[in-house]
Amino acid sequence: MCPESRLVAFTVARQKDFIRTAKPITGCKAEGYKTNFQAHAYRLKEIGHMPEALGEPARTAVAVAAFTGLREGENPWPALA
Repeated sequence: MCPESRLVAFTVARQKDFIRTAKPITGCKAEGYKTNFQAHAYRLKEIGHMPEALGEPARTAVAVAAFTGLREGENPWPALA
């Protein structure tokens, strides 16, 4: 469904009083579970030393990930994970 048709659908639903709130998503919860994820950010000095210790293609992958802010799940090189 394209975004325009969603907007029309919500507009008609509000007009016909099927939806009575301004934000129909209010009250919804995302399914899932809590994790004990601990974020870690390397210092710029540490990032600067990483490519020196790596060969290609890992050197390029680490540099791109570090300087663009890629997160672990956004790794475009799954073989290097």
